[in-house]
Amino acid sequence: PQATTTQSLPTIPSGITGPDLTGYVVVLDPGHQEKPNREQEPLSPTMSGSKDKVSAGTQGVATGRPEYEVNLEIGLLLRAYLEKLGCVVYMTRTENDVNISNIERAQFALSYSPDAYIRLHCDGSSDPNRKGIGVFVADTGKHKSKLVEWSDMLGEALSEATGAKYRGCFPSGRYSGLNWATDIPSFLLEMGYMTNKEEDLLLSDPDYQLKICAGIADFVSQMPLNPDRPKDLD
Repeated sequence: PQATTTQSLPTIPSGITGPDLTGYVVVLDPGHQEKPNREQEPLSPTMSGSKDKVSAGTQGVATGRPEYEVNLEIGLLLRAYLEKLGCVVYMTRTENDVNISNIERAQFALSYSPDAYIRLHCDGSSDPNRKGIGVFVADTGKHKSKLVEWSDMLGEALSEATGAKYRGCFPSGRYSGLNWATDIPSFLLEMGYMTNKEEDLLLSDPDYQLKICAGIADFVSQMPLNPDRPKDLD
């Protein structure tokens, strides 16, 4: 699939500093979309089973905002932030009114051989007190032995930047968007709980969103460059 038409970039405050990310390539996937797609697609290229092409996501208890909207808002800001530091960034979507399945998003990411594929999500729970950052990864694939270490780098960098608790890394076989992207370092980042009033408000706060960007930039700087990326994709 092609990335959708680019919206105007958010403004990154002057004076923002961070690591030099020249030479890095990152693909961002702002999770979900305006309308879910309940059609089924294969869960994995190696396992049986199927999943919705795109699920609905959660919603803020304090803001009332849908998850897909917050994911994109942070994604567009993150793209601008990383690009300011020299990183090349591609996005699976730049609008909410799209219809792009999780497998299509994975295939889009694979086509760029990135150093990291980061799927931006917000979490939800029946427990309103639950909060914090989590990272989900596939439990198979060529990077299996390194994924937990890299996920901890991501979670700890975000925790340090935002002050939020890092809940840990959770290898899983239940995410089609990860299972179809195991040839690249792929992470499903749960940035916080929209079902927790405090975190829901923070996830829509511009200053907090910049802290998320700073943490992710720090993480990217610690990742190894993908040795398999063709030179014409740098």
